[in-house]
This record gives sequence, structure tokens and C-alpha cells, in this order.
Amino acid sequence: GFTFLIIKGTADKIHAGADVKMFSGGLTLEQSPPDYEKIRAYLHNGTLLDLRIKKLSRKMTTVSMMEGERFGGSVEWPLMTQFSVASADAGISLSEPTIGIIPGWNGILNILLKSGIANALYLGTTCRRIGAQQMLEAGIVSAVASPETVMDTTLELAVTATQSIGKSTSRVRFASEEELFAILAQRMDTGRYHALAGEMKKAQETPGADPKELSKTIDRRLEELGKPLAPLAIEGIFGLIARYGARLSGDQDDVIREMALEEAALCDALMKTHDRVTGINSILKARENPLNKIALYKRC
Repeated sequence: GFTFLIIKGTADKIHAGADVKMFSGGLTLEQSPPDYEKIRAYLHNGTLLDLRIKKLSRKMTTVSMMEGERFGGSVEWPLMTQFSVASADAGISLSEPTIGIIPGWNGILNILLKSGIANALYLGTTCRRIGAQQMLEAGIVSAVASPETVMDTTLELAVTATQSIGKSTSRVRFASEEELFAILAQRMDTGRYHALAGEMKKAQETPGADPKELSKTIDRRLEELGKPLAPLAIEGIFGLIARYGARLSGDQDDVIREMALEEAALCDALMKTHDRVTGINSILKARENPLNKIALYKRC
């Protein structure tokens, strides 16, 4: 029979997760809400896929490849396998809280399993990018290879890895608790983003203002400040990790399944909030008006 499974996507430079258009719409019939049943099924199927891969990993070695810049769901599915190999130029970001939701395909669960509570909180809430070497040092991937040799390295790992290999014994922590809370305090400070929106509105109303230049300026300023984070999403991730972080380990199927289903359910619940509308509009309505890029979330 088969002894290993390699999961590989395209070698594109940028990998997005779900098509965010699926999540667009208002909260009432008058506002044309999204297809909640379709979204629920989408999240549930992703969860079931992860649980099946975990079950399969007990019979054979499962390895995924990470290439290019990955955001949202394109980060989550490679985490489902037992091992991962990252191309040296790869980078990941669990970007969902910047659009009002949380990872719904077990991104939080699998970072917890591979890298522990502190790093799951950091990656899940700050949405910051980490590179291949950081992933290796944190136990998120098992190897890093050049873009030219990443497939060879993946195949070698698939052939030689044994299922007795457990969690990484030495993990780099991305931030202290104090540093994490400082980051979140800034990124959830609505006053900073309202001030930016006011400043950019004045620039927009200046005679002869160039919309393209304004858009570039907003992008630059948001990169400097960090994109605003949806309060309900951050609250949800902290609650999820508080409930399962200390209980979770790779051999507790019942706890893993329970958390997996709850992560998907929480993402689904956030679809019915104003935070989701605000976050999705910051992407989909940016062409209508570059000021829409600045997501103005309300405090919990």
C-alpha cells in the first residue's frame, strides 16, 4: 500500500484562501446577506478534511509544501498534514481578523498543536507575516529548502520521516505576552484609524487630488500602522485558546475534533456581525473609494 502522501498546491507567488466575495453582503434581507448555508458547509467541509488527514497520518506519513506568500485559508490547509516543507522564500499570514472573522479551517488548532499557545495567539491575532526560517524555528514546518529543491526535500522527508516524530522540542516564541498585548492595543485603537480616515478624507477633498496616489498613501500608512483588527475576532480567538490550549495534544482525538468544530462554528457566527461587513467592505469596496480600505471597527 501507500506509505506517504504529499499535498502540493500551485507554485504561484501569492496564494489567497477563500474568495472573499463569498463573504460579501449585509446583515438583513434588504442588504442582500451572503449565503450563510453555503459558508457553513464550506467551513464544515474544511474541518472534516483536516480530521480525515489527521486520521490518515496515523497510517502513512503526510507532508505538505508551502510556496509563495500565503494568506488565510491557503495557510491553513498545509498545516493539516503531519509535516510541512517551506520554500525559503515562503511567508504566511493568518489574515482573517483584519476582515472581521477568524481562521475557520483549523488554523488556530493546528498552530496550537505544532507551535504552542503563545505562538497560536500571536499568529492568530496579530495577522503578522512570518517567513520560512521563523516557521522552522517555531516548529510550524519541519524543513526549509530553496525554491529549486523544495520538492526533492519534501519527497525525502516523506520517505524518511517516521510517525514517532512528535512536536518540536525547541520553539522560538514570536513575542512575549507584554509585546503581544502592546501590538493588539495599537491595532485595536479605533481612534488611530478614525484619525487616519479623517486625514485621508481631507486629502481626498483637496482640489486636484489623484485617487491612485491617495490609494497608495493609504496602503503605506496602513502598512506603517498595521491593519485594524476586528475586536470580536480577537475576543473569539482568545476564548478559543483559553478553552482548549491547555487540553490539546496530538493524541486526543476527542478534544481535537471538539475544537475543530468550534473553530469553524465561531468563524461562521462572526459572519453575522457588523465586523465582518466592515472588514469585507475594506477589500471589496476599495475601488469605489480608497477610504474604504480603512476598516473602522467598533470596540466590543
